[in-house]
Amino acid sequence: RQYLWEQWRRFWTPALVLLDKTPENLLMAPFLQATFGPRATSFIFVLRHPLSWSLAASKWACPWGAGNVSRASSTGHTRRAAPPLECVDRLMAVWRVAHERMATRLPT
Repeated sequence: RQYLWEQWRRFWTPALVLLDKTPENLLMAPFLQATFGPRATSFIFVLRHPLSWSLAASKWACPWGAGNVSRASSTGHTRRAAPPLECVDRLMAVWRVAHERMATRLPT
């Protein structure tokens, strides 16, 4: 616990409330609560719609073929092709499972 605190505290100025907005840390909430205790931890989750999160995450999580990475538009600008629907569907399932796990592992 002390080692974890020493590693993270450099990212925060001394305060009564410490805030992290990384969406993926949603899965860390039960671990943090177990480590620092339920009286010392509280969580507020701001949820994005699973489709908007999936489309944003697809930039990193979806394997795109070399021919699908970009297209030239009629104005000459390069734009990204849409991610494969199978990948977006898989990411939406990941979002659902992650949020269900978080909801069942934290006390209300």
